[in-house]
Amino acid sequence: MNPAMKKSLDRLQELRDEVRVKIHLAKMDAKDTWNEIEAQLPAVEKAAEDTSNAAARAAVDGAIKRLEALRAAIH
Repeated sequence: MNPAMKKSLDRLQELRDEVRVKIHLAKMDAKDTWNEIEAQLPAVEKAAEDTSNAAARAAVDGAIKRLEALRAAIH
């Protein structure tokens, strides 16, 4: 194998390994974020049912934004 091809192949393998690690970490981050959001959803939904005040609306809007951001990050 010529040196230029060897260098390109080494770079390809390096990138493959880096991407594999980043995808794994992204999955873990997304799962952690989902677990945080999911744990808060019942309280947000309960607050929205119990009252129509600005704090409840802000909680619902915040949860929607976090879920949209998570969806965009994993999409």
